[in-house]
Amino acid sequence: MLYRVALPPEERDRLLPRLTVLAAVVALTWLAIFSVRMAGPFMITDSDQQRPAAYTLDVLVNGNWIVQSDDRGDVASKPPLYTWVMALGVLALGGELTEFALYLPGALSVLAIALIVLFVTAHFFGRGAGLLAALAYLVAWTAFRQVYLARTDALFSLTVFVAALMAWMAATRQMSWIWFWLAAALATLTKGPLGVLLAAGGLVAFLWPKDHRVLPEPTGLAKYPLASQALGFAAYAVICGGWFLLAWLHAGQPFIDKVIGQELVGHAVESSRGQRPFEGFWKQPLYFLSRFLPWSVVTYYALWRAFFRPLEDPRQRLFHRFMAFYFLLGLTVFSIAPHQRADHLLPLLPAAAILAGLELAQWFDAGRLRLALQYYPAVLALVLIGITGFLRIGYGDSRDARWTAESRIAAEWIEKNLGRDFPIIHTDGPFAPQFFLNTIYQRHSFERTFKEAVLHENAAYFLVRDSGELWWWLLSSDIENPHDRGLYWIARLPEGPDPRYYVMSDQPHAEPPRELVTLIDNARVEMEGVRLVSRRGLNLVFEALDGDALVRVENLEPIARKVGITLQHNGSTYKAEGTLAERESLAARVP
Repeated sequence: MLYRVALPPEERDRLLPRLTVLAAVVALTWLAIFSVRMAGPFMITDSDQQRPAAYTLDVLVNGNWIVQSDDRGDVASKPPLYTWVMALGVLALGGELTEFALYLPGALSVLAIALIVLFVTAHFFGRGAGLLAALAYLVAWTAFRQVYLARTDALFSLTVFVAALMAWMAATRQMSWIWFWLAAALATLTKGPLGVLLAAGGLVAFLWPKDHRVLPEPTGLAKYPLASQALGFAAYAVICGGWFLLAWLHAGQPFIDKVIGQELVGHAVESSRGQRPFEGFWKQPLYFLSRFLPWSVVTYYALWRAFFRPLEDPRQRLFHRFMAFYFLLGLTVFSIAPHQRADHLLPLLPAAAILAGLELAQWFDAGRLRLALQYYPAVLALVLIGITGFLRIGYGDSRDARWTAESRIAAEWIEKNLGRDFPIIHTDGPFAPQFFLNTIYQRHSFERTFKEAVLHENAAYFLVRDSGELWWWLLSSDIENPHDRGLYWIARLPEGPDPRYYVMSDQPHAEPPRELVTLIDNARVEMEGVRLVSRRGLNLVFEALDGDALVRVENLEPIARKVGITLQHNGSTYKAEGTLAERESLAARVP
């Protein structure tokens, strides 16, 4: 077998800038990409980004840190680490979920991966390979997508990659296995236990003959691998099992059905389109080839070289094969799975970038790379200008861009005319208006909206996306109006010949009425002479506008629920608390 040398001579690596300067180049590249993406059209309705936003607002508004629900009342399908990170970021940035706060966790995860790729690759293969690997990771469509996407993928990629590096350190006797299991726990709390398998894939390299003989003498807890494995797994079980138990106690059987039945078992057995395991095994290699171009071609070539033209240095050779198996095992797992999506491959891209970076370093000596760095800012600027134009032209008038812009207009009207905290009832349509209002009210069907609110004696306001569907429902329903009250268009938004949102009420005025009825978390809330100030689920706080204020809450759920009402008036506080069965009510008033 012919071996090859991994690096140019050491003196040629010295021609490159220091590692801190290269890290600055990577960070500035990331900043430029993030800025360009932020300058493009905002499309929160694209790629299922509304659910993470709803989960975050469920934490911030309702205080549901253990397990979250969206605006439909559905339990979150993923563990909560990404939601926790976003919620903590929002609190650190002032307490309001904005577009910047929405995308910052994913963007920072991409930056962290790129920097880790730089330092790790430079440690093993030289600074030139490190820079090329980091830029290969960043300057690809996958990074352009991740850096501006409110999903768990980027954070999951980071936690899996860190766990894989911890597995390398533990297997080479440089640290305890406890660190691997702690990183694996973070990956599991981001997207599930698959992260453990993906992070451990590179360990297959240690089954290769002779390569493991280059390992150093262990120190500390690394001397006792079985003990550290046991301690690490115990920590993993306590962290992940502890959260799972708390979530089960908090959300009950719907949590088990969603997280275990639908997400874990369901996706492993059959996809939403009815595909079985192995049916689409060819898709993922092609997804990787197309989405990671041009570096995917280099990665595939590097995989061949890892086994048929391995590196001469034993330590480099072992790490190179570790990354190769990390990538190949993950690709195999995703190819076998019935649920096929290109985004599933994102946790494997750090390894792909390292493999590609080493190959690219064989083709570009340090002198040429140093020369290329002088022209790099100008080339990057031209590329980003082109991408900006592409985003504006290609996506500026897309359906999701229009939906997001129209949702912003609807939210701004509600905030200006009714108030940000006004408990308007949300019926059909996307979650986007609530994102701009920083609220999360559960959506209700037309039937419940009418039976429990519109046909009530007090006034009701509700938001409609599809007026045609509403009128069709009214024509086909058996709803009778005992109060003989009509419906009014309070606002058609945006103004013009083609409105998309309709604010409707059974009274003709836009200003908030003194007597109002609304639906909050499947409870009917009657309000007289009050303004909603804040809430944590059904712990509601109101400001009394006069001395004759009243709030009544009726539980519409078939299970008993705790309800708390706080009325504030002229420095005095009036409270009522209780556990309500279905159709039971609780009232509080200012005497």
